[in-house]
Amino acid sequence: MRAIDVVASLLFVSILLCSASVDRPASATQGGSAAGDTLTVEDVRNMIVGTWTEDVSEEVGAFEKGSHEWVFTEDGTLRKYRDGALSETVEYEITQECEDDRMGHLEAASTQLAMLKETYSDGSVLCKYVTNMKKSGEGLPEPPFLLIGTQGGNIYFGKYSPDQ
Repeated sequence: MRAIDVVASLLFVSILLCSASVDRPASATQGGSAAGDTLTVEDVRNMIVGTWTEDVSEEVGAFEKGSHEWVFTEDGTLRKYRDGALSETVEYEITQECEDDRMGHLEAASTQLAMLKETYSDGSVLCKYVTNMKKSGEGLPEPPFLLIGTQGGNIYFGKYSPDQ
């Protein structure tokens, strides 16, 4: 891939993130319950179920080249795939607060929708922020997206499927 293509891709993602108003959570008109309302934790619980995919064309920062898929099931299982291969399975919960093994007590701020609590088979807990999401809509300017905040940055998923 040419350098100009990488720059164009990064600019496109930046525009999408800005147009998605990362500094304020999505409104219900973007996939929630009632026009003008901010998404609730319960809305996020319902909307997150399905398959969220991001295809990274080149290694950029912490993002490795390849396909990343997270499959959220209704029963609270999260399966993470990398280039089509299952990389890990954890139990998940969408909450307002979370007790992280490394960071301690965390709570979703007013600029975030909820917390994604991941519990591993050894009992360890890792918390991430559900910063913004939109499930309805197709194409530009606002395709479906899920933005997850981590200690190292953000994970952006730009494709959604209801399949589990």
